[in-house]
Amino acid sequence: MVINITNGEFYNEYFEKNTKSKGIPFNEAMMSGPATFPIFSNEFIESRSKYLSISNDEYVSKMSEIIDLKNSIDTVTTINLFFGNDTFCVINLLTLLAYLEQLKYQGVVVLNIIDDFSFKTIKSGIHITLGTYAGLYKNIIIKKDNQIDLKILNKRAIDLYFDFLDDDGYLARIVKDNLDDSENKIIALLLDASTEYGLSDLLAIELINRIKANN
Repeated sequence: MVINITNGEFYNEYFEKNTKSKGIPFNEAMMSGPATFPIFSNEFIESRSKYLSISNDEYVSKMSEIIDLKNSIDTVTTINLFFGNDTFCVINLLTLLAYLEQLKYQGVVVLNIIDDFSFKTIKSGIHITLGTYAGLYKNIIIKKDNQIDLKILNKRAIDLYFDFLDDDGYLARIVKDNLDDSENKIIALLLDASTEYGLSDLLAIELINRIKANN
């Protein structure tokens, strides 16, 4: 069995319409909020649900096709991944690769990098060798350690992940420099400046609130 996993519902709709193939969207935002290991354990689900302000059942429903891979992983021969190269997508991709290692997946993993705006394919057919990503997930996302040698993942995206978390980072300084402006204006400034981060409205609001709370 061959499956396709995409970077979210928006692209997944495009993918299914244009390829006439089934896609499984990775409906998470691991760039922000708590992270634990094992991935999709009860502790993980509870912590992510609380952060996202939804019930555990809602979270499981939202991620059901990804979580349920544990029940069919032995029948999957190839997993095609379709993810962007910005920070939001790369952190989600890292989480997914770590999950596949957790499931002891033995098949073929092929990464296709897409442009998040045009949906055009930037690079295709990148074969990924599993074995290091659970460790990277633990070091980068849980321990917040950026002293990592990366081969497949976009190092620039990882650097921007840590910049996003930094109260003195590039985006944080934009917020600090414009605290007297309206929230909507600051959000607009952040979104305009954060193409490489893949920042959403909700993440922009979270950043604004974090900086305001610390100032």
